[in-house]
Amino acid sequence: MSDDFSVRIDNAAKNIKVIRSKPLFVMYYYELAGRILDDDVKDVYDEFRRRGWTRDQIHDSLEVVIHCYGGDADASYRVGQILHDFAKDISFLVPFHATSGATLICLGGKQIRLGAYASLSPIDIRIDDTELASIDSFKEFAINCRRDVENILDENESERSTDVESVLLCEMVKQDNALNIGSLYRLSNLTGLYAHRLMYDYMFEKHTNRQAMANKIALSLLKEFPSHNFVLDYHMAQMIELPVKEMNEEESDNTKALISLLDELTTQGVICRDIGVDPEGETLKSPFFRLYPNEGE
Repeated sequence: MSDDFSVRIDNAAKNIKVIRSKPLFVMYYYELAGRILDDDVKDVYDEFRRRGWTRDQIHDSLEVVIHCYGGDADASYRVGQILHDFAKDISFLVPFHATSGATLICLGGKQIRLGAYASLSPIDIRIDDTELASIDSFKEFAINCRRDVENILDENESERSTDVESVLLCEMVKQDNALNIGSLYRLSNLTGLYAHRLMYDYMFEKHTNRQAMANKIALSLLKEFPSHNFVLDYHMAQMIELPVKEMNEEESDNTKALISLLDELTTQGVICRDIGVDPEGETLKSPFFRLYPNEGE
């Protein structure tokens, strides 16, 4: 990357630092071509070490600008823990969106600051085109169908029973094999554990009821919403008691300006090189990470 492009990025990041007065870490993934992967764990760690930070001297605070549609749950959890190897009190700044695995990372923050019209998402699991939320919704549909039929039979004083629930569930398994469904539930349980761990250790560290808070929110993010793509804006996030704040306009404008610049440089081929294709044949791009310590660090 040329010095000119690097200076433009640095200036945009420093505009945020002027407002917030804290060390800043930028985690940028280019739209759907950017996914949180295992290699990111090492790359995040290396960026902190490159800037002189070590795990032997943990800093008091850090703010993380995060822009990402998500990725691997294991890698997301490990990235969240790596950030806490270097800083005690972390706040996440979300200019546009931090969804799925990126929402999981944000659960390690003391605070999540959302820009204008920014959003998080549920952390439910998806394999290929199948979402656990859709399977749970279909199970509920099957149960309701059975109850409705039973009510009709009761009204008609019929002694017959119904197998409509089992028939519907068997059809679901035919459409999406049992192995796939089992994998979804295993991954969901794992993601729930990751979410609970991050919130228990960091987000609600000083709450006397941190166990209950972590359990409640993890369950909400896994089970309460009907779709993996459900939009958790500021109001929805507040409803489930996530510690969210709205950025003021200056913060929102400057964080959005940084992401818009990184989008522009990615489309120009300056940053975020192509690193391969995903199983669906879509191009994958590398993320952009950069740490901006305070002066003198």
